[in-house]
Amino acid sequence: QKVIEEEKSLNIVLRPQQVEACNDILKTFLIDGVKTYILEAPTGAGKSVIGIVVGNVLTKMSKRGYMLTSDLMLQDQYSKTVSDLKLDYGCVKGVDNYSCSKNQQKHSLGECHTRGFTSKEIKALPCYTTCPYYSARDKASKSNIAILNYNYWLIQLDYVKTHMLPEAAEKLFTERDFTIFDEAHKIPDIVQSHFAPRFNPEIAKQLKVLDDHLHTRSCTSYQTLENELLKEENKKRILEILNDILGVYNRLIGKFDGIKKWVDVFYINKMPLPPNLSEIVSACDFVEDLHCKLEDYLQFINDTGQVSMLKNKQSDTELVYNFINEYWLIRKNLLNASNYRLFMSATLGKQYDKMIGLNEKFVYKSLDSDFEFKNSDIFVYPYLSLNFKTKNQNYPKLVNLIDKIISKHQDERGIIHTANYEIMDYILEHSQYKSRLLTYKGSKEKDLALAAHILRKNTVLMGPSIFEGLD
Repeated sequence: QKVIEEEKSLNIVLRPQQVEACNDILKTFLIDGVKTYILEAPTGAGKSVIGIVVGNVLTKMSKRGYMLTSDLMLQDQYSKTVSDLKLDYGCVKGVDNYSCSKNQQKHSLGECHTRGFTSKEIKALPCYTTCPYYSARDKASKSNIAILNYNYWLIQLDYVKTHMLPEAAEKLFTERDFTIFDEAHKIPDIVQSHFAPRFNPEIAKQLKVLDDHLHTRSCTSYQTLENELLKEENKKRILEILNDILGVYNRLIGKFDGIKKWVDVFYINKMPLPPNLSEIVSACDFVEDLHCKLEDYLQFINDTGQVSMLKNKQSDTELVYNFINEYWLIRKNLLNASNYRLFMSATLGKQYDKMIGLNEKFVYKSLDSDFEFKNSDIFVYPYLSLNFKTKNQNYPKLVNLIDKIISKHQDERGIIHTANYEIMDYILEHSQYKSRLLTYKGSKEKDLALAAHILRKNTVLMGPSIFEGLD
């Protein structure tokens, strides 16, 4: 009955499968008392609508929750959907998706941030009420349902909650009654990446920026330890080196108050912040992030033992330390931070509970696809391999084939999924239909390319990572 009422309230028409799924999820949570529901539903099944209806019913029972997405584009799509449905959800992204309304810099270089103001001091600033980031953040914190991306949510429930002092930051996002996890198949990779300390030349570069101002030898100390880390295989010694690197970060962070005083001099005298000082402030943020990630990782290893540590050498100059007990990470930082949990994706499988370390009762449901597969033929070219050995021979053949297809679809839009940017660049350079191709590098360019694709009639959107989450 509540699902039917919600359908009328939203002025939408739910398909029978959606009604059945919504009812089953709510029954599982509210009647059966089971806290976890895993929903596998094919592309086009309307998972986002199912999540919205379930969330709305729960909020009308005085419950509050989160809707989590795997990337910013999906977050924007959810925001648009709830806006079209006239729902008052909050939505906030990472800080540097917003600009400071006072100095037009990215938010992390805004005046309140560079001066190291406390939460109370920030709220007293005249620009607080017009700040794009704080306005979005505060609305999301007060909303019964907040749309966040996984990384922002993990930062709020880990870094802000456990690392920051109460006077430095408000703990606005804490555990709520329910969490809806969209694209849930990505959770293991997201959590693994979020908590994995990384070592590469960029760290020494940022430490050098701080050394030039603070006159320390942190960069030299770090590079010595990093060189040893790259070669070392003994886990006991690796832990000693990692703790020594944490000590380098600790000593640097202890000097950051001096930088804040220097920054204050410019603001007090109403002088613009010089570019080199902005660079120093960014380096401070960079080191604080490194410190938190490494501190968390060492605590995880301390809790579970050296057997959980995995050295993952990316190249001769880059090293990542992963955590073998992935399910332990998920349980500690994600499952324990949620009450009712709805996991949704098109690709989960019946073993998904084991992937996320779920050791309690749950309900798994898979929706059948109602897609007419005959409307979407797949043509396979098994002899057109694009591996390293054959790419020089086959890239030109690929472009000729693509151009033939494009030529048959004048004044029509299309998508070319490429495995990587190299293939994308080659097609763009050699296609006779270059003027129709829209490409991108990175998420911001991707958003712009998609916006242009929507507005035109004959464009072809091309690139990697456009195979899910798009209407």
